[in-house]
Amino acid sequence: MSNLFKGITTSISKALMTGAKEETKAETKEPLKEESKTKKKKTPEEKKAYRLNKYDLTEEEYEAQRYDLLGGISMKWLMTKPKIRAKVDYVAERYGAPRGEVYAKAIKLSNEHGITLNKFAREDLFALEGEELEAAITKIHGKRQRQYQTLSNITGMDIDEVKEYIEKMNEEYGVGVANIIDNELFKLSHDEIVELLEKNKRENELRKEKIKKANNWDDFEFERSVAYCKFRYFIYSLKIYDNLGCWAYPREVLDTFAVPRDRIDLCRTYNTASTKVLDNKIDFDIAFKDFLGRKFWVNKDTNIDEFRDFIDGQDRLFCKPINLCGGHGCYDYKVTDDVEAMYEYFMNEPLMIIEQIPKQHHLINEIYPHSIDTVRVTAAIKDDKFIPINSWIKFGANGSVVDGRASGGCFAGVDVKTGIVDTPAINYDNERFTNHMDTGKPITGFQIPYWPEVLDLAERALRHIDGINFVGWDICVTEDGPIIIEGNSGPALADVQLLYSYEGHEGEGQRWRYIDLLEDPDKWRRV
Repeated sequence: MSNLFKGITTSISKALMTGAKEETKAETKEPLKEESKTKKKKTPEEKKAYRLNKYDLTEEEYEAQRYDLLGGISMKWLMTKPKIRAKVDYVAERYGAPRGEVYAKAIKLSNEHGITLNKFAREDLFALEGEELEAAITKIHGKRQRQYQTLSNITGMDIDEVKEYIEKMNEEYGVGVANIIDNELFKLSHDEIVELLEKNKRENELRKEKIKKANNWDDFEFERSVAYCKFRYFIYSLKIYDNLGCWAYPREVLDTFAVPRDRIDLCRTYNTASTKVLDNKIDFDIAFKDFLGRKFWVNKDTNIDEFRDFIDGQDRLFCKPINLCGGHGCYDYKVTDDVEAMYEYFMNEPLMIIEQIPKQHHLINEIYPHSIDTVRVTAAIKDDKFIPINSWIKFGANGSVVDGRASGGCFAGVDVKTGIVDTPAINYDNERFTNHMDTGKPITGFQIPYWPEVLDLAERALRHIDGINFVGWDICVTEDGPIIIEGNSGPALADVQLLYSYEGHEGEGQRWRYIDLLEDPDKWRRV
């Protein structure tokens, strides 16, 4: 295990964080199993009479919802926990099925296969039987194993250590593997993890209370709306749910929104070949070297002479860890005269790709000079026709060498026909502005240089590998024209909706941008 992660597991043995665990967790097992009972077993008639009285049910409701299929603990969870009931209600409504029947199948899959209620609803498992169900369960477990492997690659722990670490993190903090990776919790101390989780919890509670008050909702009505957006549209973040104003619109309006669920369908439809080449930074730079316009070097299977050739003529380098994304862990490095010391430093670092830093166009540099401010172009090829779906431009802020909201910067929408920024910029806190927060330079209305060439580059890159026909390209515009920085195999769509939901345009759906690309636009809209 690397030095960076020593002491992580010892910090987990500290006292449990009060209130950190949620009632249900996206990546951990739901509390569905029945508890053993020592009391005398009630007859079916006694059980029914008790439940009718306790939960204020009529006999017709009880029979119609098949509550007879549930044991005492599961009945209690369903009737008293708003999150549980909201998730079950979503599936029940989708299939016109009794709640008891839905929850009974969810409990069975939880007990037999460790499937959470979130996964049960998200993956539409209620409708599956036999081989289809087995295949879906295998797929869920396969994704979990890939997450384990990713965390293993990042931390240097072996798979058994990773599993033990995740189990301890879940026990102490109520977090799963996805949360650990996305928030890089493996780098944080106990106190830092507690502080981060408490901060997130406070923010979510404030959002919840604001939304409940605005709609005059109780807890169940709030959770029902959240569950609907989570499983129908894959809007999993409460922050995104709030920022998009999902709570403020009827379902027919929400159905016009650009959402993550559609992204998955587009990926499955248009990326028929493996997209691993886009996800692995080393493989990407090798496969797309003719589109990069810069040199790169990997700190593995190399020698000092190759390193010396790579740094020749450079004063700064950009370092990207192989196993992280979204700009996490990236940094720039100042080249010195001590080649041997630099070489030794990089060879002792985790696996990464080190790249020459391109010089971006002076007009973009004037807006923010400390990062490569990339232009995202998301596009597809259908029937051999290149179709640009949307575009935006990202800027860094506060001295960060990484662009984008996640690193403290901002992004703004770009008209794909003209290359002109046509929305205000937005930061991570959902604040909007027309000029850059650091330099004061105008963002809204900015004409991106070389726009026809940007689209041409995106098209040529998209046609480069057969079977990869839906990609979000991050492009740097230099003084000599555009170059590719990276390709995203699952480009975000909810961000498009967010960008164009500024004042005066609230509730305007952006699904029209790609709806003709969907094989079955109503597939997930049938309830």
